[in-house]
Amino acid sequence: MSFLSASLEFRRRIASCHTTKRRWLDSVGARPGRRYASTKGPGRRFTREVKTLKPDLMVGLNQQTSDITGLMNARFHLGDGFSGPPTLLHYSWKTGAIPFPPETNGVLYYYQDPSLPQLAGQVRFRLCEDVARFASGKDLLKEYDEPWNVPLLYTFMGDRLSLLRDKILQEGLITEELYDDVRKVAPSISRMARTIYKLSQPFIVDIQAFKLPLTLATRKSIERIHFDNLFIDVSYVTPVQPYTGIITARLEVSKLGEHQMEPCLVLRCLDVVSPVKCLVPDYDNRIVQPQPGKLVRRRYRDEEKRKYYSAFSSTATLPQVPDIIAE
Repeated sequence: MSFLSASLEFRRRIASCHTTKRRWLDSVGARPGRRYASTKGPGRRFTREVKTLKPDLMVGLNQQTSDITGLMNARFHLGDGFSGPPTLLHYSWKTGAIPFPPETNGVLYYYQDPSLPQLAGQVRFRLCEDVARFASGKDLLKEYDEPWNVPLLYTFMGDRLSLLRDKILQEGLITEELYDDVRKVAPSISRMARTIYKLSQPFIVDIQAFKLPLTLATRKSIERIHFDNLFIDVSYVTPVQPYTGIITARLEVSKLGEHQMEPCLVLRCLDVVSPVKCLVPDYDNRIVQPQPGKLVRRRYRDEEKRKYYSAFSSTATLPQVPDIIAE
């Protein structure tokens, strides 16, 4: 086949694809002049309109539910009608490669935990057949059965979610003062770390993880807290993870005598979410198995006396601790 013939054949195939796409859009109810189709039926893969993030206004504004089952990226329009670019949301913020689970049909809404600061606000997805049944619906869940959410802080990380954060402000869900404060501290946040908003806030800990990166966020600052090798036994030639399981824990300011000279944070186990099991036969408990109500600790070898002694090693040395407590 000559170059000219190949070029003509390529153009013919492209034209055929465009024709097929137009026919498909017509079949699913795409409106003339619009780039995106309707929110129901086969056209669910296209952009959905978000008229409000306030649950009490959804019925009056005729907010429609959206079926985003199986999508890697769900497109939502947050402007007037379908004007402006869409906002893309993922089920997994770490990889973006996990699709939304089956029967994910519902609406986006803004949630503020009354026990946490306003900085901890987040956008969630309520599963419901229609907005009239919002109250009886349930939140979409993610890993560890925690509610799927887009934290307010994340909407300030770059421009990708700028329309979402503007929507939150326009609807009066946050104040302009909070908007300005978050804009200043958000660039320091990390999506790879779990964010907490006060020391007493419980959080999930997977004891198979090599590290426990945390972010303590306030309106004034972002403090990064690291617990390296938290449940890793490095006494072996190849470090091992002696336990498997999931717990809930919280941070506390250490009251131990060994930390009196410098403020430290320690980790207290609150509850067991998934049973903690030892994976190493005849293990010597160098890494102490976490137990509800007790501080997480490990055992170290005293190289001079050649014996073991107990020490609370899971600490984060923070010169800013007094300021954080004061807040």
